[in-house]
Amino acid sequence: MSDFHFFTEPSKLNSQTSGQEFGAIDDNQFRLGNMFTSSASVDPKAFAVSDGLILVQKIDGVEKYNIVLKPTNQPDLNLPKIDYIIYKGIKKESIINGTKVAVSTNNDLTRIIHENAILWYQNEGETMPSSEPAADTSLGLIYASNASEQEYKLENTDSLNKAFYSTNPVTLPLVYSGNHIGDFDKSGDFGIVIIFEKIGFEPIFKLARELDSILSFNALPGNSSNADIFRRKHHKEDILSFIDGAAFFGSFFNLGLNVYDGNDFINRVEDGLYTDVISKFFNKNKIYIDIRNETNDSFNYYENYDNVIQWSLDNTDTLTDVDYYRNFGWPILSINDSDSNSEFDIANTDKIINISLPRGDNESPLFYYKRVYKNSLGFLLPEALESFYSPPVVDDNLTMESLTAPKSVDRVSANYFQIKFIRRVILENDESNDFPRQGYSLFKRSYLDNLFPIFDMSIPFTNENYTNLKLFYDSSFVDKILVDDATLDNNLTDYALRDFVSTTGIAADANNITFISFPFKYHTNANDNDDFLPVSGLEAPNNNPFLIELNNLISPVNLVRSNFVINGNTTEYLTFINNSIVNGEQNNNTYSFDDVIILSITRDEFDDLELLKNQNFIGPYKIYLGIKNISVLTDDNGNRYSSFTYVLRGLNEDNGEIVPLEVMSTINSLTADSVLGINSEHIFPIETRYISSDYGWRMLSGNRSFHNGIDLVKPIATETSGSPIYAVKGGTITKLVTQEDGNGGGVRVRIRSDENTSIEYNYFHMLTNSNSHLSLNQVVQQGDQIGQVGSTGSSTAPHLHFEIWNGTLNRIDPYSIFPELALLPYTRHRDE
Repeated sequence: MSDFHFFTEPSKLNSQTSGQEFGAIDDNQFRLGNMFTSSASVDPKAFAVSDGLILVQKIDGVEKYNIVLKPTNQPDLNLPKIDYIIYKGIKKESIINGTKVAVSTNNDLTRIIHENAILWYQNEGETMPSSEPAADTSLGLIYASNASEQEYKLENTDSLNKAFYSTNPVTLPLVYSGNHIGDFDKSGDFGIVIIFEKIGFEPIFKLARELDSILSFNALPGNSSNADIFRRKHHKEDILSFIDGAAFFGSFFNLGLNVYDGNDFINRVEDGLYTDVISKFFNKNKIYIDIRNETNDSFNYYENYDNVIQWSLDNTDTLTDVDYYRNFGWPILSINDSDSNSEFDIANTDKIINISLPRGDNESPLFYYKRVYKNSLGFLLPEALESFYSPPVVDDNLTMESLTAPKSVDRVSANYFQIKFIRRVILENDESNDFPRQGYSLFKRSYLDNLFPIFDMSIPFTNENYTNLKLFYDSSFVDKILVDDATLDNNLTDYALRDFVSTTGIAADANNITFISFPFKYHTNANDNDDFLPVSGLEAPNNNPFLIELNNLISPVNLVRSNFVINGNTTEYLTFINNSIVNGEQNNNTYSFDDVIILSITRDEFDDLELLKNQNFIGPYKIYLGIKNISVLTDDNGNRYSSFTYVLRGLNEDNGEIVPLEVMSTINSLTADSVLGINSEHIFPIETRYISSDYGWRMLSGNRSFHNGIDLVKPIATETSGSPIYAVKGGTITKLVTQEDGNGGGVRVRIRSDENTSIEYNYFHMLTNSNSHLSLNQVVQQGDQIGQVGSTGSSTAPHLHFEIWNGTLNRIDPYSIFPELALLPYTRHRDE
C-alpha cells in the first residue's frame, strides 16, 4: 500500500479541457504543469502528496498563493527523484490571516505551525506574542524579491534551494503525507507542477510565484546559426525535469494511491484509480516514452544518432518510422490512446509497444530500463539484471524488448517510462578507435571520462565552515567491462567484467572539492552491492572534512593514505583496506570497494579548472571532467600506479557552429587503480551475433550442468545454417573434422594461437564440409573464414559453440582471454 496521496479532492475537479494540460503548446511554449477548475461550491482541499518541507510564495499580481512542497521521501516506483511539488492557486484565507498564519483549525499546516510556535515559546519560558506565528517567517513568505534584509532577498531567477537549504534562522514547517495543507481557490484556475531532480537544472523562484508555469521562448529568426538552433534545443531539455501529473499519479496504477473521497482517504488502485483520479486529466490516455542517453539528456542530444526511430503499435514485428522529437521539437515522445485519436492498432488490445533505435556511433549499445513495464514481466518493474538489455544489432538498428502499458478497460491509463540508451565504446590502450564518433559525441577512453559534469553538480548548502555534500542518484554510467587489474603484466586473466549505473556526488570542505561515484545498480555481475556508500545522511552541512566523515561511516573498510615513491619523492594516494575488527567483533566479510570512485582536488585546483572553462567554452552546456596522458608505471618499490592529467570536455560555440572541445589542464593525479581497458586484439567469430547460452552453470533438460563455452547465434527469428565463421586469432590448425564422426562437437576446428602456444580456440557444430578448404597444420590468419554455422553433433539448432582451451582439454573461462565477449548481447546471462 502506498504512503502517497493525491493532491486534492478529485470529486471537486472538473475534467481538464484542452489548454489546461501538461505538454507542448507550440514550438516555443510548453506547459510544465496541469491546471484545473472546481466543480464544487466550496474550495477543494490541498493535500500533501508526501512528507516534506513547506514554502509559501505569493503569486505575482493577484491575492493568491502557491505552496512548494519539498519531499523528504520518494515513492517506490523507479522514478527519477522528485525534487519539488508546487501547488498553484491556494486561497489566501486558508493559510494566512493578516500578517499571521491562519487559525490552527483551518488545516493541518496551520495547526502544525501553531503547535510548533507554542512549544518553542514554552521551552524558552516565554509567552507567545499576539503577533505570532508570523506568516512571513513561519511560511517562508519572508523570501521575496523586495525583502528588506539581503539574506532573504531572492529574485525570480534565484534557486528554490536557497530557501530550503538556508542556514538563516527561518525554519520551514514539516508536514506529513495526506496532511491538509490549504485550500485551492475555486474562483479560478488552480493546479500542480511536479519537478524531477536533474543535474544542470535548478528550479527557480519564478515557478513558485506564477499561476500557470509555461516554458516560453522567442521564435528563432530565419537566419539563426547552427549554434543558435542547438542552444534552443539545449534549453528545451529543461522539460525533462518535469512530469505530467497524469503520468505521475498514473504511475501508482499497481501500487495504489491514497485518494480523498469526501470523508476519508481510500487506497485506489488500477481501474478505481483511473476512474476516480486519472480520468480527470486531459492526458489520461497518454504514455510518455522518455529515452535518454548516458549523460541523462534526451537520446539524440549529441546528434550522434538520428531523430527518427522506429516503432510498432500493432503488436507485430513490422516497424515504422517516427520522429522522436515530433512534438514541436520537444525532447520526449508520447503515445496517445484516447477514444478519438488512438495511435494503437485496434487489434493491439494488450497495448504492446516495440521500439527500435538507430545505432549511430554506439559501438556496444546497452539499454537500461529505469522505469518500464516489459511484456515479459507484466506489470512488475524490472529489477537487477532485468533492468538491462544488450540488444543485437540488425541493419544498424537496435530493438528493445517489447513493452506494455497499463490500461483501464480498453484504454491506456496515463504512465511514464524512462529508458537510458547507453553508448559504450571498447576502451583501448591507445587513443585510436576504428568506430568513429558521430555528431557531437564526446571522446571517451577511460571509465573516468565524462563521469562528472563538475560545474553543474551544484551544492545547495552555502556554509563554508562545514563539509557540504550533494548526491545525484542513478545519474551516470560506469563501464569497467574491459578494465584489467593486471594491466602492467599484460596478463589477460583478471578483467573486471563490471558495468553499472551509478550515483554521483560532490563534496566541498574548507580545503578540497571531492567527486564521488558508487554503484546504484549493476548490469553484468549479480553480486550484492557491497560497494554502496552510506552517505545519504551526509547530504547537509557537516563539521568534519568529507573524507574523514566518509571513513567514519564505512566501518567494514578504512579509507587510508598510502604512498608511491617515485624517483625518491613520496606522493600520497587514497585506498580502501578491510577492517579485521568492526564494532569490537571479528569482520569475516570482504569488501573490495573497487567500484567506488573518489576524485579529490584542492579548491585552488577547482578554481583553476573553472577559469579554464570560462576562458575556453562558450554556451550553457555541461562541461565534464576527463583524463588524458594516461600512463601505467611502476614506482621505486615496484608498486604499479596510473598517472594522468585532468582535462575538460564539452560542447562549445565556435563561429556559429557547435563543436566538441577538449582543453588540457595542468593538474596531474596518481592512483593505484587501473583506469584503462585492454584491447585483447580478438575479432568476433561471427557477425551480428548474440550469446544464446553463456559459459558456466545452466539448466539443460531439467538438469544443472556446466557449459564449457559460449553459444553464439545471429539475431534473427530462426537461425539458418551457412553464416561465415572467422578465426578470432591467427594460428595453426591442430584439429580438423569436416564431417560427422559421432562426437558431440560435430564438424569442428581447433586452432593453436601463434601468439601464445598454450591457448587453443575451438569452433564446434559447423556445417558439414564448410571447413573442407582447410588442412591439418595449416596456418590461418586472423579473420580468415574457417567454416560456416551449422547444427552438427549434439545440437538442436544452428549455432556456433566456441571454447578456449589452455592446454589440451583444459577448458577455461573464455572471458579471461577474450573479455570483449562480455560486450555481446545475450538472451540469458550466466549471472541469471
